[in-house]
Parts: sequence; structure tokens; C-alpha cells
Amino acid sequence: MSELLRTVGRVAKAAARPPAAAYSRRVSDGVAVAANRANWDERVPVHLQAYGVEEFISHPDRISGVVREDLALMAPHLPGQSPAGLSLVHLQCHIGTDTLSWARLGAMVTGVDSPRPPPPPRATSLPAPG
Repeated sequence: MSELLRTVGRVAKAAARPPAAAYSRRVSDGVAVAANRANWDERVPVHLQAYGVEEFISHPDRISGVVREDLALMAPHLPGQSPAGLSLVHLQCHIGTDTLSWARLGAMVTGVDSPRPPPPPRATSLPAPG
């Protein structure tokens, strides 16, 4: 019976998809980038709140939960069990709290995200680590 339900589910999903012709329109890169930037700009206030950016800023010793979890797994493989003094690139850094957390732990870190929207206004006032 469960195989029947899975098959029905797959058929229903396939029927709900728009026809392939709906995807054949090509959007210019400029339009796509502008739409992506507008989407990001609309989401920034929600992300600032969801990621606790104000709290993060007001506590210079705060380390993000993601970095705390990652560090626990990585520490045995790091010199001195610390990222201090290491260089790293953090790809898809999003709003930057994880990147800044690595810097707060002493790493020399560069955060990269694509496309590069203008930084949220609050991000330009973050105190330098150290």
C-alpha cells in the first residue's frame, strides 16, 4: 500500500509542475541580478532578527551556534585545537555572523557570498574583532 501512495504522490507532484515551456523564457542577467537583490533587500530585516544580529553585535565574545558546533568537530584536527592564526575563506557566508565568529576565535577569515548585495546598514558598524 505504501508503494501505491508514493506513486500517487509522484504523479500528483508531476501534474502540479508547470509545463517545460514555462521555463523556456530567458531573463537577462541584469534583470535576474536586480530581482535577486530586491529579494535580498526585502529579507534583510527578517534575517537580522532571526540571526540575532543585535545580540551578536552587543556581545563581542559571542560565537554563533553553527561555529560552536563546527569547532567541536574540527578542534581535534586543528593546531592547538583552535582556528587562531589560520586563514580561511567562508563561502556562502550569508549575513556574516559565522564568518565574524571565526574571526572572533582568532582566524583570519574572508566571507564570500554571491551575488554581493550591499551590506545591511547595521553590518557596516560592527566592531573589529580583537
